[in-house]
Amino acid sequence: MKANVTPELSSVWWKKNKPVTMKKTGLGAALKKYEKTVAEFDKMVKRASPAFETHTTFMQCKTELAQVEKCVDAGIKAANKTLHKETIAALQKYKASVIPNEKKRLDKAFDVVKKASESEVKQAFDAYTKGIALYKTVALDSAKMVLASRKESANVQECLGQAAEGQHKGKPDLAEKAAKRADLLASKMEAMAKDIELKYSKASKARPQHGSDSMDPAEKKKFFKLLDQIGTYESQTESNIRTLQKLAKEARETSVECVRAAKGSADVTKLYLKTMDNLVNRAFGYAQNDIDVASRECSGATGVVRNSLENYASFTDPKKKAEEKQRATERLKHAIVQLDALQKALKKARADVKKTLDGMPRDIVNPKNQNFVQLFKDLERAISVFDAEDKTVVKESKKIKEFAPKVKAMV
Repeated sequence: MKANVTPELSSVWWKKNKPVTMKKTGLGAALKKYEKTVAEFDKMVKRASPAFETHTTFMQCKTELAQVEKCVDAGIKAANKTLHKETIAALQKYKASVIPNEKKRLDKAFDVVKKASESEVKQAFDAYTKGIALYKTVALDSAKMVLASRKESANVQECLGQAAEGQHKGKPDLAEKAAKRADLLASKMEAMAKDIELKYSKASKARPQHGSDSMDPAEKKKFFKLLDQIGTYESQTESNIRTLQKLAKEARETSVECVRAAKGSADVTKLYLKTMDNLVNRAFGYAQNDIDVASRECSGATGVVRNSLENYASFTDPKKKAEEKQRATERLKHAIVQLDALQKALKKARADVKKTLDGMPRDIVNPKNQNFVQLFKDLERAISVFDAEDKTVVKESKKIKEFAPKVKAMV
């Protein structure tokens, strides 16, 4: 080997320069293995592979480079100080500069990859966190719009009844007033639907496009939870948009019918059929929503109070007694609130039914008219639910009166 030569981390270089008379050290095989691994590492760095993927190869490089260093030590020991003087000098350069410099190069390269990955992951999480906030706002707004639109829908249905009354009784002013109001309400509902559509469109365009390729398994798990949250808000908003569009379309169709009534060209029987159908749907809506929810909440709360009173009597532990007292007190308050909500919901439902029926002419809208027979039967079924819930009010009121002093007496 030539004097003052600088060795290379290459099996080809070592094969070419090692003394023929030197014993085997395993350095050639170690270099060959390292070359293959470091070549793959350099490729990963070049294509900006994720840090969690590159890390495995990086550590493998470190391990194999350490093996090269062991073989270098073995070579120094195996070399003849006289015959292999230049070789020993070259092997010492491996330890003094070549291998340390290679370690620094590997560390620096991986550090670049790591920082890039960390930056990319942070950007992805930041972007999706902001995205969730935006989608959540749109979802909540759409839900509020649906509630507002349903309220306006009920007002539009009221206009239909007024328009029908105007045509039927020869009061064009009443029908025209109802038609104008229905048109304004329909326009308002259309605007609400378009407003949410626009907000959702903007949110969709701003939806982050970051992928999870640069993330490790733990980061991916967190990332997919963010994606699920956005997906949930998307589904909620899209469902609400469909509801808003449906309500707006129905309102516009009703508005057109009101205009016909104002012109005296509508089919009055059809107008009242639609008005009656709307009433039946509202009646079942009351029964299945506000009334049913309040009824179940009230019954459930008094059930918990009963259980708490029984548990309280069987407990000797002061801490457990205190917990049961708190639970009973909270549930009793909830039962009272829900009982009040149930009574109000029943009152509202019956008032709507009465007002709507009173506003329709009995010569057309009556149970004997074949066009209305089924609708009256359906309405009776809804009213039977109201009557059944009257019994719930009485039953739950008795429970509350019975439980209230007992809960108050809990020490």
